[in-house]
Amino acid sequence: MSSALYPILFEQIKTIVDKFFDLHGQVVVSDLNTQFIEHIIFIMKNILDSGKSDQPSEHLGVTSIEGMMLGVVRYVRHLDMTVHAIHIKTKLCQLVEVMMKRRDDLAFRQEMKFRNKLVEYLTDWVLGTSHQIAPPSSGDVTIITRDLDQACMEAVAALLHGLPLQPEESDRGDLMEAKSQLFLKYFTLFMNLLNDCNDASEVEKEVSRQRLAAGKLNTLRNATIQAMSNLLSANIDSGLMHSIDLGYNRDLQTRAAFMEVLTKILQQGTEFDTLAETVLVDRFEQLVQLVTMISDKGELPIAMALANVVTTCQMDELARVFVTLFDAKHLLSPLLWNMFYREVEVSDCMQTLFRGNSLGSKIMAFCFKIYGASYLQMLLEPLIKPLLDDPNCSFEVDPARIETNEDIEENRQNLVALTQKVFDAIVNSAETFPAQLRSMCHCLYQVLSKRFPQFPQNNIGAVGTVIFLRFINPAIVSPQEMGIVTKQVPLSVKRGLMLMSKILQNIANHVEFSKEQHMLPFNDFLRAHFEIGRRFFIQIASDCETVDQTSHSMSFISDANVLALHRLLWNHQERIGDYLSSSRDHKAVGRRPFDKMVTLLAYLGPPEHKPVDSHILFSSYARWSSIDMSSSNFEEIMKKHNMHEKEEFKSLKALNIFYQAGTSKAGFPVFYYIARRYK
Repeated sequence: MSSALYPILFEQIKTIVDKFFDLHGQVVVSDLNTQFIEHIIFIMKNILDSGKSDQPSEHLGVTSIEGMMLGVVRYVRHLDMTVHAIHIKTKLCQLVEVMMKRRDDLAFRQEMKFRNKLVEYLTDWVLGTSHQIAPPSSGDVTIITRDLDQACMEAVAALLHGLPLQPEESDRGDLMEAKSQLFLKYFTLFMNLLNDCNDASEVEKEVSRQRLAAGKLNTLRNATIQAMSNLLSANIDSGLMHSIDLGYNRDLQTRAAFMEVLTKILQQGTEFDTLAETVLVDRFEQLVQLVTMISDKGELPIAMALANVVTTCQMDELARVFVTLFDAKHLLSPLLWNMFYREVEVSDCMQTLFRGNSLGSKIMAFCFKIYGASYLQMLLEPLIKPLLDDPNCSFEVDPARIETNEDIEENRQNLVALTQKVFDAIVNSAETFPAQLRSMCHCLYQVLSKRFPQFPQNNIGAVGTVIFLRFINPAIVSPQEMGIVTKQVPLSVKRGLMLMSKILQNIANHVEFSKEQHMLPFNDFLRAHFEIGRRFFIQIASDCETVDQTSHSMSFISDANVLALHRLLWNHQERIGDYLSSSRDHKAVGRRPFDKMVTLLAYLGPPEHKPVDSHILFSSYARWSSIDMSSSNFEEIMKKHNMHEKEEFKSLKALNIFYQAGTSKAGFPVFYYIARRYK
């Protein structure tokens, strides 16, 4: 059978196995169904057994086999305890072990959950010395039960390798306590099985069977020791407290068994760092590190996968989290490049770019908000504030809207003078244009040049269009709402600002007026300023990669953003796995980043709290409704006011008078102040 047909076969098997369960999920056991299951176990073992398989393995990972395998295991669990059923269970355990050997070739959607479930099911099959065979067999069933125990423990040992325990959803009141109890359950079972092995070896009397039985018992004992080692190694934080006492047990065999387990986990290089008090912080840091990881080709596998699977309503939050975390790691440029290229790649023309609710648009808007606020304030406040003190100055140039006592030519001159003044201020501000926004413009220009190499002039024009459309003009048109001025803007001034923004936008777009008759007289002004505007756009889109990283503005990562990242990854891990396994770069990136992410999430457990929309929470209170109460405010304030550049901040930082450790009962970070260092 061609390996290309494996995905279809797996899907068909799952469809048939699903029919062995009724509408309530209860197993429908019949001889025919059992025979089918037995054949499937044999077929699957042959397909996955690497020793017999000379077929290429890339087709194995096209579809997930989790659903099919769980269905088969659930069916076999409900078989009566007969000799035939024991044989089927033994074969199934051997299949699970082979499956774990081929793990890297297979696709898993929820691997940690799947493996935890299999461990739970398979450990129930360990019989030890309790032989409850029905009907009672006249022969000795010790050999077949020992075979089942051995197959069980070898499969469980393979499943437990690098597996953080995950309690059921209903047990999540206290995650560490639930994990601890689960560890104790398995560790006690394995310890009892070891004791059974020791007891059985002592009571074995028949000399003819002694050598065979001793060999089987030794294999079972080794498999059990391996399972205990893998269990403890992957769950040292919740398991060491339960197992350490065994090293001081009165029974020498128990003590020896524990020393074997301890030796094995030391040989495996188990990380005892997980016992440190900072383990939670370290794991969150590793999660951030993983998401900001760049591949050899400059791609961001986990970040891009998350970007492709989140819903539209989560994009604002994801944009905030991404920009904050990547900037803190001095990796804002790679983030912007990847996100912009993703949007530009699927676009047919420049005119539609960054106009919708895409993640690229959201990231761009957040960058403008965070990095551009103080620049706009310094640029526009001195230009707009004087207009508020002279509300009699009119800028209306539309004959249909002009007052009878106004001179349209004078108004045109007023509008041209104002536009000239603002335009000059903008093009002369290239040196003070924020570094992060220069980086953003540069990334956008590079991406457009790669996507549309035949239109180099248009590419720089597109940068200008975005800067005015999404950044400068919104602040000009709504200065009070954007915080540029505090006073109410008179309608006549607001009209003038609106008309000016149209002229500035057309300069950026390199387009003359044609439809609006009252704007045609400004085409001469437009033509005179096209080239000056273009030179400004080239300046702000120039390569700023040479900026010394050490002088990079200090970024602040609040717990809120890290916890938001945790929640987004946790809720989308299955879809991230699907996306990565189906993406064209899957082979280049491999599955290691995803495996690492899933393992970290399993250790961290589910996010504790649902996000609270601050605007909904405070919207009923008039005095709070206009204030952004989100917990990322601290970062925004620090960036908006360039706190990291101020001497007071630098001198305070140099004193090292503050440090942060632990959290309060309410879950807030606790800051400590060392008074003796402040002189």
